[in-house]
Parts: sequence; C-alpha cells; structure tokens
Amino acid sequence: MLRSCCVFILLCFSLPLGASERYCPDRPLLVGLFYYGHIYREDRTGIDHDLLQLLQNRTGCNLTAEVMPRARTWYNLEQGLLDMTSTGILTEERAKHSWFIPYMQLKNYLIVPASLPREQRDAAGFIADTNLYFGAVRGFKHGEPLDKILTVLAETQRVLYYPDAPTLFYALKRGRIQAMFSQPPIYRYFLADELDQGLYQLLDWAPELTGTAHHLVLQRQTFSASQAEAWQQLIQQLMQQGELSKIYHAYLAREEACQLELAAGPKAALCAKGQ
Repeated sequence: MLRSCCVFILLCFSLPLGASERYCPDRPLLVGLFYYGHIYREDRTGIDHDLLQLLQNRTGCNLTAEVMPRARTWYNLEQGLLDMTSTGILTEERAKHSWFIPYMQLKNYLIVPASLPREQRDAAGFIADTNLYFGAVRGFKHGEPLDKILTVLAETQRVLYYPDAPTLFYALKRGRIQAMFSQPPIYRYFLADELDQGLYQLLDWAPELTGTAHHLVLQRQTFSASQAEAWQQLIQQLMQQGELSKIYHAYLAREEACQLELAAGPKAALCAKGQ
C-alpha cells in the first residue's frame, strides 16, 4: 500500500471512563489525512490538524492520524479499513459508506501561468486547444460544474492525475500542465511568492458558486447514527462559539478565513463582529 510512514497520536489526555461513548466506540480510531497546503501541512500543523485536536479534546475519542494518498483514503473508507477523514466532499456514492458533517466551505479557482494567451483562459478556449493539459489530484472532487469540465478533458486524455497536492503544484511549476483548480488555503501555501510576482493568474470558472461544503467524514461501520448526530451537534456548537473561526484565522488572512465558514453555519465571532 502506498502511503506515508507518518503515523502519530494527535493528543494524549485522560477523561472519565465512558465520557466518549456518546461519540465513538471504545478503541483507537484511525483518521486518514493528506498533505494539503494550510489544510494539513508537512510539519503536522494546519486547519484539519487543529480541528482534530479540538474534536478529540471535546469528545474524548482516541484519534490516530495517518497520512495517505487521497484516493487510498476513499478506498479504505469504502472497505471499512479507515474510521474517519476530513475535508471530504459529499457524493451519492460516498454517502453509502460514511456520514458527512460539513464544517467549512472551499471555493475552487483556476490557476494558469500568466503567459497563457487570453483566448485560452476560459473553459471553451482551453478545451479547444488540444495542446493544453489540465492537472488534478486523483480522488479529488471539485464540485459542479467544474468536474464536468474535467470529464470533457479526460475524454481526450488531457487530464494528468497526481497522487497529492505537492506533486500537482510541482507539475504546474515545471510546465507539465497548463491549468489546475485549487482553493485559497492551498494555493496560498504553494504559490504565495509566485502569485505576488504575477507569474500565475487566478480565474473563476464558476462565479455563481460561493464554494463547496467540505465535511468531517465518519465511516458508517464505526459510528452509529446517534453518534454521527452527536458529532454534528458538536460541530455546530463549535461554529457558534467561534472555535472553528479561530482555527481558520490562524492560517489565513481575514477575508479568506471568513470565506471558509460562510456556508458551513452561522457566522462566528471573528467575522460576524467585523474583527
């Protein structure tokens, strides 16, 4: 199995016996993570890392995180080999094996080199030029209508798939692909200097969308319906208390941090008060 050797306990502490029964079975739970910019960084920090620490504190569940390719995450969840993951997009097929609890929204923007001719920067122009290639991480969903565009390009073998975000951005910088979709917490991590220098352009191929909900994902064989409901109530509580907003603001500038929480629930303190 292709996966990183990075395995660790998120946080160790003691709680009264039975305190976690509302949320999880009495055993360690394996959480699949993947390197994804400020969402989860290679130094074991990031939005999802902090979120899982917070959730472990509140639930008393014993969460062990393992880094693995995103496609492997979804396969393992389907096979019952993994208990949880984060930053998941809900699909009809995935809902058959897991519960989905939204906690943030992310909007995908198109990234292209500044040198790409203007006539090739919209979807029709890009599709029409058969010399242009698109890059994507295998196993990722981007939301409609963006995935439909990738389907069209894939029919002519013009989508190159990569195992993770670092290799995808490397392919962009090396000129192996001419376009890709990405979100603010990710491209701000991988392309901060290049964007400031004007080497790449951000375009919006779905201006009608404010973003796509991303979820905490709980495997149905591990978590009962009542436990999944308890997790959902907890996430809503953390939104209303502003705890999730604090995490987003720790990694992103205010405007982009506030965008993450708008579709996930009530505006939390740091955004609602205009701070």
